[in-house]
Amino acid sequence: MQWLEIIELRSAEKDKKNLEAQIEKILCEVEPEFRDGKIRSYRRVLIETDFSIHLFHETENMESNGSEIGLRLVALLRDFGLVNHTIWTETSY
Repeated sequence: MQWLEIIELRSAEKDKKNLEAQIEKILCEVEPEFRDGKIRSYRRVLIETDFSIHLFHETENMESNGSEIGLRLVALLRDFGLVNHTIWTETSY
């Protein structure tokens, strides 16, 4: 089963380079533990302190509250601003 966690961060941080570096450091630390998929990070085009981290999972069971790594990322990113965490499942069309 394929499913997706989206973690959105809206930060009030003024130094976008420092914020981006800290997010990159956090993702590099958790990535080796993430074996069931891939991690992608995006920055919003017009609001440079908005980030979206996508955790792509391919597992037999979906974790409806989020994966252990996803929940850890949410906790770490809360230090930087407002965080929204959603879980999505792939549809067939």
